[in-house]
Amino acid sequence: RFSPAPRTVGNEYYVPGFPMEPLIPDGAIVTIDTYFSDGDRDLAGKVMAIFHEGDSGIGGYTIKRLAVEDGKVLLLPQNPAHKPMIVGRKDKIVGVVTTVHAEVK
Repeated sequence: RFSPAPRTVGNEYYVPGFPMEPLIPDGAIVTIDTYFSDGDRDLAGKVMAIFHEGDSGIGGYTIKRLAVEDGKVLLLPQNPAHKPMIVGRKDKIVGVVTTVHAEVK
């Protein structure tokens, strides 16, 4: 349902999974800006790293595009095979994805 926790590589994160393909391919390394305030800028439309609590109470990290629709804050995957998620009260924004490092295939 959502990506496993990213493994840290210095100040960057390894991203397994396919929800953001083709924008962020499986196995890419992303740089995440964690130094921001929610009031500093409009985050809608940004690709975000989020700790998502999940329906079962077991959480994990995910990277999705943040959107606001009908008063709900959503996490939208790039890959249409994956479903959007609703951001809940226990979810925490980790940061904004600023750079994607991927192997050219």
